[in-house]
Amino acid sequence: PVGMIRVLSGSRLIQESLTLALGNLLLRRAVVLVADYPLGSALALLPGVQGPCVVKTASDSPYYLSDLVALGPAGLVLEGAGLDFLRWTLQQVSEGQRVLPRLGEVGLTRKERAVLRLLVGGVCNDAISAHLGISPRRTANLVSTVKRALGAETRADVVLRYFGLAPEPIIKATLQKTGNFSLPHEVETA
Repeated sequence: PVGMIRVLSGSRLIQESLTLALGNLLLRRAVVLVADYPLGSALALLPGVQGPCVVKTASDSPYYLSDLVALGPAGLVLEGAGLDFLRWTLQQVSEGQRVLPRLGEVGLTRKERAVLRLLVGGVCNDAISAHLGISPRRTANLVSTVKRALGAETRADVVLRYFGLAPEPIIKATLQKTGNFSLPHEVETA
């Protein structure tokens, strides 16, 4: 029997495009492709998926990717991988194989990871304390530790870094080194 690909995404356009692009692929058994668009939607979609699953994501953040892998997909395809690699991954997963990148240690304790996920969800310190059953002071210390570990100054920075969207701090680094800022390319003025 030939399996089908079912595409899930937070974007109907992405869902329809991938369904068209992969519609002629013959698989040994059915596979669900979770297209992580918009970024982060796979975290909500994966828990409801039944059967073998592949996630296609634009993030390269080890924090986010670790959370995705913990939800159990059999395959993970990162941005930049072409359609041929996506097809190959879907075929491998349909044959019972796992295709996952090697992820390094993220350097956070289990409690710090829990705080990170809550911060990304927009949860305030008081609610983090209540959710984890820890004191407000312990929560504040954990939030500071997480921000420091990610190199983030604000909660917004934490979210950007979690998803792998934080731009390199070019302006800040340039200001610290030179005392002034110029664009990284030449700009002529009249």
